[in-house]
Amino acid sequence: MSSVMLTEQEGWAHLRINRPEKRNALDQATRLDLLAALHSVSGRARAVVLTGAEAWFCCGADIKERAQLVAEGKPDPTGPEGIELAMAIHAFPGVVIAAVNGLALGYGVNLVNCCDLALAAHDAQLGLPELRASSFASMSAATSLLSGLNRKRAGWLVFNTDPIDAATALAWGLVNEVVPSTQLAGRAAELAIRIAGFTPAAITETKSALARLPAFGADWRAAMEHGQETGARIKALNRSR
Repeated sequence: MSSVMLTEQEGWAHLRINRPEKRNALDQATRLDLLAALHSVSGRARAVVLTGAEAWFCCGADIKERAQLVAEGKPDPTGPEGIELAMAIHAFPGVVIAAVNGLALGYGVNLVNCCDLALAAHDAQLGLPELRASSFASMSAATSLLSGLNRKRAGWLVFNTDPIDAATALAWGLVNEVVPSTQLAGRAAELAIRIAGFTPAAITETKSALARLPAFGADWRAAMEHGQETGARIKALNRSR
């Protein structure tokens, strides 16, 4: 059975991590399959829903695989491949929606952070337990701060090590909306269908602008002028279709 399940709908796609026996932890094969799936729908899917199988969203990297690689004296590709997957989500020319159906730990939180939008089931939890293993949440801590989490809240995640519940994740801005677990799939599909109805140029340019605008800092005029340029570019692209 494949560790990644991809289903294409009209204008959007559903992507499920399917390793419930490993709490949907990502081994190398799953990381590469996720990358391949994203590449395969790029340019066709205007929205992608990313979720996990059964009771877990994603519980980080496959620790046993990493330990085996070290024992065999082989290089560990987890870090570089994890960064490539995160950047593929960040750069995807459509809206990627995390549907956090259960527990998200370690790199699972990074996946949530890299998505453009995030919905969570009411019983979902998000946590960074790496410190328990004398390690650092190298990607998830970085993307949490880059996503707008303040230093105290990021510190709570990494130093406390216990997961936070969905209501706290919503209050902290890690997710956009919390819904009953029985409604998560339907709500994610509803949102994906809505986004799939927008023009590709508008989606791609808007996503790119949202990524660029924070770099303007306190220069409001330059930021608004950039926004005007983005709007003009969308109109020009739509006319050329």
